[in-house]
Amino acid sequence: MVKKYIFTFFIFLLTLFCIIFPEDMITAAKTGLTLWWQIILPSLFPFMILSNLIVKTALPQLFSKFLSPPMQFIFRLPGISAIALFLGLVGGYPICAKVTADLRNNNTISREVANSLIKFTNNSGPLFITGAIGLGLYNNKKIGILLLLTHYISAILVGFLLRPSKVETNTNIDINFDIVSLSKLGSTLSNAIKDAIISIVIVGGFIVSFSIVLTVLLNSGFIAFLSSFIFPGIDKNVTYSIISGLLEVTNGINILSTTALPLKEKLMLTSILVGFGGFSIHAQTLSVIAKTDIKISSYLIGKILHGIIAGALTYLALLYTNFSEILITPVFNGIEYNSYGFNMIFSVITGIFIFVILFKIFQILLTSK
Repeated sequence: MVKKYIFTFFIFLLTLFCIIFPEDMITAAKTGLTLWWQIILPSLFPFMILSNLIVKTALPQLFSKFLSPPMQFIFRLPGISAIALFLGLVGGYPICAKVTADLRNNNTISREVANSLIKFTNNSGPLFITGAIGLGLYNNKKIGILLLLTHYISAILVGFLLRPSKVETNTNIDINFDIVSLSKLGSTLSNAIKDAIISIVIVGGFIVSFSIVLTVLLNSGFIAFLSSFIFPGIDKNVTYSIISGLLEVTNGINILSTTALPLKEKLMLTSILVGFGGFSIHAQTLSVIAKTDIKISSYLIGKILHGIIAGALTYLALLYTNFSEILITPVFNGIEYNSYGFNMIFSVITGIFIFVILFKIFQILLTSK
């Protein structure tokens, strides 16, 4: 009974806001749609089509056969897990979550393997990081490459650090992959495009929805209260971008890119937010794995660790590698920046934990009877 009233009350408040503040609602929706149309759609849609086609080729079969030794050695997982890892790295959210859920629903992998897999394979795609962030927001290809490398390395480190205590080698069934023939290429391509359209529209819907929710939280004063509690003494535009990123990563990093922070701190925060993912993506992932016995807590633990490691690697790369040249390359017009240093990074990590706790409380309330 409790979950029905909580959801009803939330939707009622959201509807009430849209009625009382129609201008703000329209502005928030336009912001989300513009971000989706100008950045997300062109950078992700082509790759969603390719990802749908990849599963119809011989690649999954070859990966399962030949990548079993490294998967067992590095992650203590069976070779079939390489499918989820590969599609998670090249396809982005929430493709890996869907693949992992399908493997678990088909009883191809055990619950322990699924829990381990979801911790480090559901990642942001390369076109989003290099295209949407590197070129779309910062107009700098090197920034996209830096964030992509730290994102990938962090994911692998999370998988290694959180791997099972023993090697999982057996799958429960012999998988026969449906490899498409040239005669069926037309229908396969058509289905891949249809699935990609549905997926990209759903992503846009989440971006617009969380953009509206963020506006509600801003107008209600909740963000101002949370900012003063978690980020004392930090510019409100910066705190707004961080909280936005914790809720919906695309909106957050878009706002963050325009703040008056030093580029190094912008990239560290961007790396943390992209690694963590944001609760819009977590909601998508939760909807995908809802019909499985995969633990959402396993997923959240992996994303928290991913964000922390990604931010640290980005900082080290900007200090001790050739990527330091990025810091002396003009990205925007000259602005006199205010630096907040590691106090802000610590505050972001604290904010992540607070939001995770709130997310878990909300999940418990929704699932209670």
